[in-house]
Amino acid sequence: MNLQFSPPNVEGDRTRVSPPRAVELLCYEKWKDCIVGHFVDKKLPFPVVRSIAFKVGGRFGLKEVLSNDKGFFFQFGVEDACRKIVESGSWHFGGRLMVLQEWDSDLDFEKESLVKIPILDSNL
Repeated sequence: MNLQFSPPNVEGDRTRVSPPRAVELLCYEKWKDCIVGHFVDKKLPFPVVRSIAFKVGGRFGLKEVLSNDKGFFFQFGVEDACRKIVESGSWHFGGRLMVLQEWDSDLDFEKESLVKIPILDSNL
């Protein structure tokens, strides 16, 4: 493996490191068919989320479920699956609402304070 040093960029009290363009392109290819999500309230344990996700998302070509401190990453193998899932409405895991959004290279994966949550009424 050929590692290269990428100098940090310091802006005030924030330090950022930007990877070389080739690395960005590799990451984009890996994550382009991914949805990120976080629970509105208390999060469920990873094995529970993974199990439920594969039961529901298997028909959409779900390939992998990953997690970190900020939330969950759902990787799909079917083109356009992410858009369809996000547009299909809210997702609940174990009775808990999860906010989902399509991954984007400019995504700042921070839990935002929610002002309102759109809920589709199936009775309409």
